Amino acid sequence: MPPAGGGAVPGAWDEYWRLSRETSALKGGGPLDEVLARFWQRVLGRPLSAGSRLLDIACGNGAVTAAAVGTGTAVAGAAGLFGIDRAEEAVRAYRARFPTGKGVAGDARRLPFADRCFDLVASQFGIEYAGEAAFGEAARVTAPGGLLAAVIHRTGGAIHRECAGNAAAMARVAASGILPAAREAFRRGAAASRGQGSRAAFRAADARLAVAVRQIEGVLAEFGTRVAGGTVQRLYQDLAHMFGRLAAYDPADVAAWVDLMAREIEAYSGRMEAALGAAMDGDGLARAAAQCEARGLSVLAREELRVGPEGGEPAAWMLVCERD
Repeated sequence: MPPAGGGAVPGAWDEYWRLSRETSALKGGGPLDEVLARFWQRVLGRPLSAGSRLLDIACGNGAVTAAAVGTGTAVAGAAGLFGIDRAEEAVRAYRARFPTGKGVAGDARRLPFADRCFDLVASQFGIEYAGEAAFGEAARVTAPGGLLAAVIHRTGGAIHRECAGNAAAMARVAASGILPAAREAFRRGAAASRGQGSRAAFRAADARLAVAVRQIEGVLAEFGTRVAGGTVQRLYQDLAHMFGRLAAYDPADVAAWVDLMAREIEAYSGRMEAALGAAMDGDGLARAAAQCEARGLSVLAREELRVGPEGGEPAAWMLVCERD
């Protein structure tokens, strides 16, 4: 989810939510989704009373809020639903998904809410982007009898390793120069087909593109077609489709596609960089829990979330605290 504060590449998350309306960037259904669903079902199992308030920190488009509404913990319109995120585009997505909720653009390190005003404060892969102090701030707004629950990126866990692989693959894609090469080859090809350009120049541009394509094939061979959420594979397939029908495409349309892919690759790389930087090791998790305790909360659970068969492997941390 997008960061509520801090983060290595602040604009990457706004771009993510903007691009999610134009691409297939938002997909689910993997094994981690099942683990997260079970976690939130367990945490949100007790219903909130009428008039209770829920705060979804680094809300994105409201995954945690949706889990709360889905389990009956909060009924849209009956309980106060609040989401806060640093990314303006995420806040717009939250408001669209929960018209009765209140989406706020803000920083998790300085929540614009009064002390002890939320019965449930929750975050899924978000609050850690704002640093350890954000946990104390989340604890500050947790009401008596209320819960603070967070799923947190774990250093060295399955998600952390996947992010590292995605970042490495995207760096290779950027270094290949495939998008500038594609732009030039299509421009030269279109000009040559109209008799307005040199065929020799097109052949040279085509040769440069072929070198870049071979590098992309190397990325897919090493990392697999699903790396970076399938972005590299989609780039490769789209390019092959268009190049095979060169005469059918307007150069302006190709240029727009190149620009869109460049934005998506840059934003994806930024998100991976931010996720790697935000991940916590065991000591970091302990300090985050200490922030909550310093604000008067008791730690109910501080452990790993695991994914996979037979107990699986660590994927993330979970932290659940309560104010007596």
